[in-house]
Amino acid sequence: IELSKVNGKQVDVRMVEPLKQMLNDCYEANKTVSDGCTGKPLVCSGFRTQEYQEGLFNKKINKIKAAKPGISDEEAYRLASKEVAIPGTSEHQLGLAVDIVCCNKHYNLDMQKTKKSPKFWIALVIFSLVGQVAWVVENMYFNVFIYKMFHASASAISAMVAASAVAATVTTLLIGALSDKIGKRKLFICVGYILWGLSIFSFIFLREDILSKNASMMVSAATLGVSLTIILDCVMTFFGSTANDAAFNAWLTDSTDPTNRGAAEGINAMMPLVSILVVFGGFMFFDLEKASSWSAIFAIIGTVVTVVGILGFFIIKEPPVEKMADPYWESILYGFRPKTVKGNPALYLALLAFILFNIS
Repeated sequence: IELSKVNGKQVDVRMVEPLKQMLNDCYEANKTVSDGCTGKPLVCSGFRTQEYQEGLFNKKINKIKAAKPGISDEEAYRLASKEVAIPGTSEHQLGLAVDIVCCNKHYNLDMQKTKKSPKFWIALVIFSLVGQVAWVVENMYFNVFIYKMFHASASAISAMVAASAVAATVTTLLIGALSDKIGKRKLFICVGYILWGLSIFSFIFLREDILSKNASMMVSAATLGVSLTIILDCVMTFFGSTANDAAFNAWLTDSTDPTNRGAAEGINAMMPLVSILVVFGGFMFFDLEKASSWSAIFAIIGTVVTVVGILGFFIIKEPPVEKMADPYWESILYGFRPKTVKGNPALYLALLAFILFNIS
């Protein structure tokens, strides 16, 4: 679609001149009409992306549900479709439809910013910050832990990092698709955070003085500690990726629309930096040469993550999510098919650039 602008709104280039002529004709014809409007008619809405149309439609659904508590999803959908075009059917998405108003009356006919409740912002900040704190400790300090406590070799540390990365990737794909299939986010977030916290808490038992009591004559406590750290790191990563990567990020997208997603994503995006400051500042009070310090660190972080998971049952609102109709495994493999990649070159180039950026 080739687009141009009229009154700052994008439309198909083929209709620009006829549209301008029509607006001028309307203005000339209206000069003698005493209706309080002396300005030229304006285009207040033109081309819309699929995402934008979905935002309009979902906003209407949510407005109907708020006005009619207890209404079914199907009925809310039906009523919304009477006033807002179903995404994919609107000629706005082709740039061939416009909405016109007179002299700035109702000029902002397009979506105005959807207000979110204070509870949403509280949940966003708490879950985003605590999740990132847990990830910072895992990504930046687990190699320090395994080296100082068990004298792990460079190859063992590399194996732990690689295993954790694979676990995170596979978990996000599998659990993300499962969450879509079931149509639930809150359950995966809350239960995931609780189990994530418990798995972090379990690291307090990875101490040479404790493991030496269970180590055999053939395996030293240090060797056992290295192996258990790698295994528990993968278990912890599974729960963390389930709760944060797969479910929480999907919840954030589902709970927002194009009018407020930028603000929400902005808060979410700054939390990795905030969490680094929190972790680095907090670790200054611990002697990382002592096993007791690591036990305290894991106990504190594990408890906080678990408590946040429990809190989520009370402050997280389940967003409306349409259950995925496609078979589970088919939905996972869809994104890897050559046909899909070929049909979305810009998306996959962006993903490739993102991969290279993170590697660097």
